[in-house]
Parts: sequence; C-alpha cells; structure tokens
Amino acid sequence: NVLEDEKVAGTVHVALGDNSAFGGDVVAGIHLDGIITGPTVYLDGEPMQLPG
Repeated sequence: NVLEDEKVAGTVHVALGDNSAFGGDVVAGIHLDGIITGPTVYLDGEPMQLPG
C-alpha cells in the first residue's frame, strides 16, 4: 500500500504529475508515486539521510 509505504521511516517518497487533489496547481493526466527504501540523501554534498 503506497499510503503506508510513504510513512515508513528510512524511506524517500518521490511524486510526479497531478497535485491538484492536494491543493497544488499542477493538473496532469497522471500522478505517480515512488518509494525508495534505504536511500542515502545528500544536501550540498553532505549526507542528510544515511541508508535506512
């Protein structure tokens, strides 16, 4: 279940497409969600979130 997966600690949620249902102003024919488990996220070259 994507709604549950979005909330799991140690994951990154990436969404592309229509966001009008969430109060946004992008109207598109599709909305895609992606969940990345165990990512390493960098901000300005420094690790912000290490795996898991």
